[in-house]
Amino acid sequence: MKHNLRKDRGGYSLILLIISIIFLVISFALLLITKTEWKDVYAAACSIAGGVIGGVITLEGVKRTILAQREITLEGVKETIEAQRNIESQKLIPHKLVKLHQLEDKIDNFSTSLFKIPIARDNLQNNKAKPRKELIELIKSEHDRLYKLHDIIIKNEYEFIEVTSQVDIDTYKKLTSYIRELKLRLAKALHNYESLDFLAEDTYKDVEDKVIIEYIEWFIEQLSEFGEWAIETLEELLITIPLKLEQYEKEML
Repeated sequence: MKHNLRKDRGGYSLILLIISIIFLVISFALLLITKTEWKDVYAAACSIAGGVIGGVITLEGVKRTILAQREITLEGVKETIEAQRNIESQKLIPHKLVKLHQLEDKIDNFSTSLFKIPIARDNLQNNKAKPRKELIELIKSEHDRLYKLHDIIIKNEYEFIEVTSQVDIDTYKKLTSYIRELKLRLAKALHNYESLDFLAEDTYKDVEDKVIIEYIEWFIEQLSEFGEWAIETLEELLITIPLKLEQYEKEML
């Protein structure tokens, strides 16, 4: 706005300069051609200058009034929009509270599924000394347990999206990011299962016990890291829900 005022002032100065030059030229012409006296020229100059200055002042006043009204109108519109947003946000708070309680129940129920991970790890750890055939069956059984966990994750993923998308963007991003990472880590633990030669009925007898034990130890390590991360991270997410509930309850007051 200051830039525009400087621009306007420069324009007014140029107009006054042009008018002054024209007036001087006409005045000298009148003095040379007619018998016009200097006092008449002076009076005419004052009259013209007064008219021009008065017009400029009036124009400047009108422009300032228009700019002021425009700013007042824009500010009023902004405040109206902001007030409407606050009203709409307040209306959504009871719904968000309901969804947060639903989310808390869902996370509690889902967390029980994650205990399949340490159960699989402990079963493998406690039975490493069993005969080869029993070890093979144990590996298959624990992989089946994890594939069932994968199905549970996929089923709950869309339910989590549905609930968190009705709370707020922060909760939505945290839960969806957690589920995405959970699937990646589970896939890492299972990635070479299908390629294990010793799982086939006709080949496991030809594989050294050392190979099977090495795989079991690697699998136990993967499950330990995966299970610890999955359970601790979910517990951290669960802790944030009471904080969110408190926040929205305060906003309702």
